[in-house]
Amino acid sequence: MNILQALTEAGEKVEKRDSEILMMYALGISREKLYCSYEVALSKDAEKCYKKLIRRREKKEPVAYITHMKEFMGLPFYVDKSVLIPRPDTEVLVEKAIQTIGSQSRTVLDLCTGSGCIGISIATYCPNAEVTASDISYKALRVAQKNAKTSNIHLVQSNLFSKLSKNHFDILVSNPPYIKKEVVKGLEKDVRDYEPHLALCGGKDGLEFYRKIIEGSKDYLKKEGIIFLEIDKDYAKEIQKMLLTNNYCDINIVKDLSGYDRVIIAKKENRCLVS
Repeated sequence: MNILQALTEAGEKVEKRDSEILMMYALGISREKLYCSYEVALSKDAEKCYKKLIRRREKKEPVAYITHMKEFMGLPFYVDKSVLIPRPDTEVLVEKAIQTIGSQSRTVLDLCTGSGCIGISIATYCPNAEVTASDISYKALRVAQKNAKTSNIHLVQSNLFSKLSKNHFDILVSNPPYIKKEVVKGLEKDVRDYEPHLALCGGKDGLEFYRKIIEGSKDYLKKEGIIFLEIDKDYAKEIQKMLLTNNYCDINIVKDLSGYDRVIIAKKENRCLVS
């Protein structure tokens, strides 16, 4: 069996894009090399390996967990079942934080870091920033450690703010768990059965972590510190109210490429403006 025949057979079971990614992974080759090698015969071991990968994908195991790699912000990230797979929508959150930080020397806190994709991306593109990335999960932090290639990021195991220094951060950025508990059970199989529920479930109303983060952040952000939160499209008004109640101002809601509310940004202790 050659590569094209194997891809054609796999394409009847999984999406074409997935079949190609898994072939590239099985053979350790680039996409360009794959397209130039359709007539190359697969060894028995390679064919066996590839078919095993396809069976895993047939069972809805995410491709990123099979290959242990997901690109985010143009950077490669190792992932496994200890962490959520980075989503393109989260790049909106990171881009806004990077635009604000720029080349300035700023202390940044990434809460609920998971794979580290948010904090590490900020540390990479803002080399003058000092980034602290925290998570309650030791397994998640082991994954983040694999991904941390820059010297300006520090990993901390912490239940939200419990192990962090007060009045230390200029920027807080977070993509916390925000799916309602009852909704988690109805998620698609590749999410429900494989991604960690600890990183998905935001309590009964999905807002549990926003309450804790917004209320707690006042003691950990410096005066006029800025908070960046990824949000569900239906949560903007409620989270805006939480921020105002906790003396956050200059509130800005940013939409994603699909036109949904995706990020909310607010400043601590400043004149109150809502946009």
